[in-house]
Amino acid sequence: MEGQRRNCRAVIFDVTDHSSSSPSWLPSSTTPPLVSSSSSPPPSSSSSSTSPLNTSSFSANVAYSSTSVSKIDQLMSFLHLSLWPATRVVALGSQQAAEPVLASHALRNTAHALYLAPSTTTCGREGRCVMLLSRCMYCSPGGAPGVRVNPKWKSEQALPSDLQLFPGGFEDMSGHRVQVVAKTLFPFMEYERHDPTPGAPVTPMDSLDVRMLDTVAEILNFTYVVRPPKDEQWGTKVDGLWTGMVGTLEAEEADVSMMLFWSYARKQVIDFTRIYTNEPFVMITRKPRPLPQHLALVRPFSEVVWTAVLFSTMLAGCALWALQKTWASFSGGHAPSLSTSIMHAWGMLLEDPPVTLPTNTTGQMLVGWWWLFCLLLTASYRSSLIAHLSVPTTPPPIDTLKQLLSVPGATWGIEPGFGLGWDWFKLNQNPEVQAMFKTLQVMSVADQMPYVLKGRHAFFTWKYYIKTIVASRYTNLQGVTPIHMGREEFVPGSTGWGVRKGLPFLPPMDRIHDQLVEAGLVNHWLDELFETSMKEARKKAAAAQEEAERKGEKVDTSLLSDDESSDGDQLVLTLNHLQGAFYLLMLGVGVACLLLVGENLVARSFPSQSAVSRNLPVHKSLDKPANIFKL
Repeated sequence: MEGQRRNCRAVIFDVTDHSSSSPSWLPSSTTPPLVSSSSSPPPSSSSSSTSPLNTSSFSANVAYSSTSVSKIDQLMSFLHLSLWPATRVVALGSQQAAEPVLASHALRNTAHALYLAPSTTTCGREGRCVMLLSRCMYCSPGGAPGVRVNPKWKSEQALPSDLQLFPGGFEDMSGHRVQVVAKTLFPFMEYERHDPTPGAPVTPMDSLDVRMLDTVAEILNFTYVVRPPKDEQWGTKVDGLWTGMVGTLEAEEADVSMMLFWSYARKQVIDFTRIYTNEPFVMITRKPRPLPQHLALVRPFSEVVWTAVLFSTMLAGCALWALQKTWASFSGGHAPSLSTSIMHAWGMLLEDPPVTLPTNTTGQMLVGWWWLFCLLLTASYRSSLIAHLSVPTTPPPIDTLKQLLSVPGATWGIEPGFGLGWDWFKLNQNPEVQAMFKTLQVMSVADQMPYVLKGRHAFFTWKYYIKTIVASRYTNLQGVTPIHMGREEFVPGSTGWGVRKGLPFLPPMDRIHDQLVEAGLVNHWLDELFETSMKEARKKAAAAQEEAERKGEKVDTSLLSDDESSDGDQLVLTLNHLQGAFYLLMLGVGVACLLLVGENLVARSFPSQSAVSRNLPVHKSLDKPANIFKL
């Protein structure tokens, strides 16, 4: 039974001396046992003291002494009463034992503790009075625990109906100082350091959690001090021990933490408030750079279409030659050569048709349909080419883990802190993620971003946190950024506040969180903080640009690619856009030069044939275009 948690709603302790008869101030019909525990499901904020209880008891006789009080304290610690702040605790004993029992460390989280002690004086002519002492959590100055003395009760009479033995709620904590542990993650939490000592108090700055904390503190009337975790980590389990904020709460060195992601493992050692927002775990990469513009001339069509066009053109030229040759064999006329037919097919494709058309109906039909095909094809090509020249084509961005792993030489990293994102990599059962974890680069965001900007590097982080950083540091005045955020969300990032086990004012804090969420204030504050951060960042960027222009310095736009840094609405085609046409021209000139060299080599190798060719009579078609289709 050691270390097990007892699910109970009420516990009764007897600290009286049972060496003699039953105390005269109690009814003689029964003597209360040392402990009476009422088993029930785990406590909740809505449980009532009037709920029916199934009582199971065990008892022992302990006379009041410092030893007996110590045993009671050990017994209460054994029962883990500190984990059940809503449990009703009733103790019976002398007035001397009241303060030691109610001040026990085991009752540090107990909201309802009552001590019954016999009075040394009588109540009137007959009967004995019983002093009713209750432990109050935050009733002393500064919100320290104290003892509330209730009106005396005559043991022969019923309790007054208006007497509240267990007053509920923590609506006024009397300025109690709450210890808060937090890490920076704007827009959720931000603070300013004044002392580099680990765990030293910090000054909270305007952020979502600070606004919520101020609201809760004002309603419940408490103060707070914020400290970062000594190891600057969120919290992960190492060799059976929790680090960071989770370890701080587990050791009860703090009462509440600011934003902390829910997880099953963390829930075993700490509690959480209700979820008030989600912060998904995502990855960011650099936006794909535009494809080379020298391929813009061939990019309007796919490889399959270009292959089909080439094949169709050659087929049309061959078909035209075959039809003309067949017709010439029957009519006895002259048929054009195969090369001439193919060149005419290419000419119609390039919108340079022959001057005359075939005279036979079969050739005219073939040329007509081929010409219609060329018109449709060239119209489609021309419109697509304009789009590719004016808007450079970019490959699809990296949105999923599968796409990232398909990039040759890709790397990935995460910030130090060893929180839920680290656990996602470390504990993931996916073989691909396990392989990624072995090469995971742990660096700060300032060290990660240069690798992201170079390309082929993915930075795994939290969505709204990195969105704020990108918008403030890596976005120009026109709102253009080279950073792309993937659409796949690897962890939902359910966000709440972590609290130590048994925190007594968790129910009212949850109620206030519910009201803030339902009123829409959380989303409103989040949007407001984001917009404010963007405006301040753009003001600083504009001021820096004006200062650079005033000094005659060049504004740094190295983070943006050519198409991203364009600041005009009207696009002017540059040499970069039309480089494909110039490359094609240089290719044609080069091929012509090679043919010229080849012709010279042939002329020198076969001089007799070259002389004969030079003495050939001039064809009349050189003066007048000949109808090569006429038979």
